[in-house]
Amino acid sequence: MVASNGTGNGGGRRPAKPHAVVIAYPYQGHVIPAAPLALRLAARGFAVTFVNTESVHEQTARALGVDRHRYDIFAGARASSDHKEPLDVRYELVSDGFPLGFDRSLNHDQFKEGELHVLAAHVEDLLRRLVVDPASTCLVADTFFVWPATLAKKFGVPYVSFWTEPALIFNLYYHMDLSRRARPLQLLQGPAAEGHHHVDGLAHAALAGFLTHCGWNSVLESVWAGVPMLCFPLLTDQFTNRRLVVREWRVGVPIGDRGKVFPDEVSARIQGVISGQEGKELRQALRKVTAKLKAAAAPGGSSQRSFDDFVDELTHRCACGGGGGRTLMT
Repeated sequence: MVASNGTGNGGGRRPAKPHAVVIAYPYQGHVIPAAPLALRLAARGFAVTFVNTESVHEQTARALGVDRHRYDIFAGARASSDHKEPLDVRYELVSDGFPLGFDRSLNHDQFKEGELHVLAAHVEDLLRRLVVDPASTCLVADTFFVWPATLAKKFGVPYVSFWTEPALIFNLYYHMDLSRRARPLQLLQGPAAEGHHHVDGLAHAALAGFLTHCGWNSVLESVWAGVPMLCFPLLTDQFTNRRLVVREWRVGVPIGDRGKVFPDEVSARIQGVISGQEGKELRQALRKVTAKLKAAAAPGGSSQRSFDDFVDELTHRCACGGGGGRTLMT
C-alpha cells in the first residue's frame, strides 16, 4: 500500500528541474538527518519527494500531539514568506507492511523481514508513480537499506547512499568488509549538524549537561550547543561515539563504563559536570570542538564545500541523464 498525505504530485509531470527522491530509514534517529538533507537539496534547486513510513509518521505526530492525517513536516518549507521562497519539497507515506499498532521493537526480527521485502515492494510501487523522467531523477536512500541500489538500477536513476553515522564508523565497516571482498567506492562528505531538532533546547542557559546514549545526532547537537555529555551508550556505533566524546575530544564523561551502573557513580558524575573542576575542563574543551564544527558548517567551511561538490555532481548526473544505477556515498 502507498499512502499520501495529500502533498504528492498525483502522478503528474513535475517542473523541469532535478528531482531527488529521499527515502528515510524507518527510525526517528535516521529521519532527523534525512529531513534537513531534503531541505538543503530543495534550497539548491531540486524538486524533492521525501518518503517516510506511516509508522514513523504516526509516532512523530502522536509525540507532537497533532493529527497524523493533517501533519506534514515540510508544510512550513512550502509556505512562502517575506524572506524566503517556498521550497519544492513533497511528503509521501508508505506502509512498512504492518499495522500501526504492531510493536516493531518487541517483534524486531519480523519487522526486519518486512523491511527487507514488503517495504521495498511498497517503495517500488511509489517510484513507478514518482519517476516521471528517469534522466532528471535520483534516488537518495539511507545506507542501512539493502535494496535501493537494485531499485535505482531497475528505474535507471543515480543512487545516493546516505550514511547517517560518523565517518569513522563507516571507515571501520569498510575496512572490515575489505577482508572479505574489495570494492571501489566514491565517498562524499555530507553537511554538518546545523538545524538538528534538539539544538534549541540544548542551548538553554540553565542546561549544565546532557545524558545521552551517544547516538550521532545527539553528539553533534550537544557539541553544537556547547553542552557537556554524560555518556551511556547502548548499541552499535554508540560505543565508538563515546570514545570520541570522552577520550579523544574530552567533552563528556562515561556512565556505566564497565557495564554496570551504580547510583553513587551517577551522582558523582552529574555533580562533577555541573559544579566541579571536571565540568570547567569539559566546557573549555567544548569551546574548541564547537568552534571547529561550526567552522566546517559555515560558508566556505570544509563540510559546506563538500556538500557543494556533492550537489554539483548530483545535478550534473541528473542533467545529463547519466549514472543510472551507479552509487554515490554521502
